[in-house]
Amino acid sequence: VLVGGSTAANVHSAEVAANAATDANTASMIVKRDASGNFSAGTITGNLNGNATTSNTFTGSLSGDVTGTQSVTSVVLVGGSTAANVHSAEVAANAATNTNTASTIVKRDASGNFSAGTITGNLNGNATNFTGSLSGDVTGTQAATAVASVGGSTAANVHSAEVAANAATNTNTASTIVKRDASGNFSAGTITGNLTGTATNATNAASFTGSLSGDVTGTQSATLVALVGGSTAVNVHSAEVAANAATDANTASTIVKRDASGNFSAGSITAVSQLELNGTGSGVSTFQSGAQGATSINYTLPTLTPSSNQVLTATTVSGSAVTLGWAASSGGNSMLFARKTNVQDFVTTGLIVDTNLKLSLSSGSTYIFDAFLSFSDPNASGDNLSIGFNIPANSTIKFGVEDAAIAPGANPTVVSATNASSTSASTTLSIDNNGTAETLIYVKGIVITGSTSDYIQLKCARVGSSAIGIRLNTNSYITATKVQ
Repeated sequence: VLVGGSTAANVHSAEVAANAATDANTASMIVKRDASGNFSAGTITGNLNGNATTSNTFTGSLSGDVTGTQSVTSVVLVGGSTAANVHSAEVAANAATNTNTASTIVKRDASGNFSAGTITGNLNGNATNFTGSLSGDVTGTQAATAVASVGGSTAANVHSAEVAANAATNTNTASTIVKRDASGNFSAGTITGNLTGTATNATNAASFTGSLSGDVTGTQSATLVALVGGSTAVNVHSAEVAANAATDANTASTIVKRDASGNFSAGSITAVSQLELNGTGSGVSTFQSGAQGATSINYTLPTLTPSSNQVLTATTVSGSAVTLGWAASSGGNSMLFARKTNVQDFVTTGLIVDTNLKLSLSSGSTYIFDAFLSFSDPNASGDNLSIGFNIPANSTIKFGVEDAAIAPGANPTVVSATNASSTSASTTLSIDNNGTAETLIYVKGIVITGSTSDYIQLKCARVGSSAIGIRLNTNSYITATKVQ
């Protein structure tokens, strides 16, 4: 019934009319452009925007810049100017000439020139003819000019200087300006003044008499450098020889010179009261000696890496010789401590060092030590274990071992050795072989170190033939206390 609000009858009527559209001039038909976009029509009434290609007539009068009718048009204005003024300007422009003709527009010739009478105004450029007199640096008239002055100097003086400059020569000619030759040299008689620079030749130069004084002494033919910057020539020569012999090697009586990396070698440096170390920032770290009297002190640093929270302490003092070693931060007889932080399996029959249980001992000292060790046989292999200790060379150790299963009053196992670094300084113990149970081992002993500082370190081995291994559990620990 309805299509988009229109009746079906109206939609049908519009469809019929649209399909009947034509480009021919047919009355009461919708206009349709042909394949070129054109169509024919009778009179079209409206405002024209664009070009009309056919000459069909129109009625009515024109208005604006063009007036009249279609058959009789008249231009009234062009760009706001009357047609009469535009015509007058066109006539005057076409009559323009390069000759000096009164009341005509000036037109340049093919070379850009034109003739004129008097031109009144400011000249910017070149004038070919003028009347009147010149004044200032140039005087006279156009036909007869004369330079009076150049830059404030009279023309006569400028001319005199030009003549003298052109006559300049590198030969020794009286009353002429000196000019260097192609090599920069010239000849002259006596030159009076102070010499700055170096005189390369004495030929063609007048000699001088008298004695030199100051830093250079003697005569012209026999000069002697006496002082350089206030220092004697002998001292300067000595310093030059020493500076050229400077080296980064530890060579006696030579000046120190840094190598390409800024380093140098030296023996004892005794004249330095403060050692300064550069940091990565702008600050520095320094070590400074105290108010040292007549007694010298020689400090020997330890060779071992310290454990956490240890400090330097004097382990041996012999006269002015002081040997330094590492000790717990509270000093004196403070306890050293190390704890097992991971389980470790010992699967070989040879003693292997423990990865955690070690303590740094100073040389020439006496320590008592204790250990609490938790062993297990996780594979229930039936193996036992052997334990021992590494200690510094030339040291002695004695230690006793017991476990929680020893009956009250029973004697613990005691091991004594002169050097516990050997496998002979060990003892064999039985442990529980049920797989999960722990066997607790207690160790007490004494170590007397010799001239070498080093670690006391637990070492363990499997005793048996299963090749499976014995385990040392976490939180086992060892302590040592320096008593002498």
